[in-house]
Amino acid sequence: MSSLIRPALAASGRRTVAPLRPAWRCLHNSSSRTATPLPHPIAAGPPPQPPQAPVTETEDRVARKRQQAALLARQAQIKVDPAKPASALRKRFWKEASVKETPGTP
Repeated sequence: MSSLIRPALAASGRRTVAPLRPAWRCLHNSSSRTATPLPHPIAAGPPPQPPQAPVTETEDRVARKRQQAALLARQAQIKVDPAKPASALRKRFWKEASVKETPGTP
């Protein structure tokens, strides 16, 4: 029906013809899908249990604590050694330092 009216209005000289396109335009051909109220088909059921650390044996814990105690004892022996007094000069990596003057320097 609108195809019959458009030529008649155009011939009459009036320019009050409705626009050819609507104010909104679809940028794609498929219609948008609405959200589904159903849960995702793969994630059915309750959520999984959180991961838990494996249960360690008593002997493992005792062995680990003994090893840590041995490391701490060795570290304490290294820190406090009465045979070597601690001094700041001992930490230097050079043994002696010397300065040589060359001719031509002011």
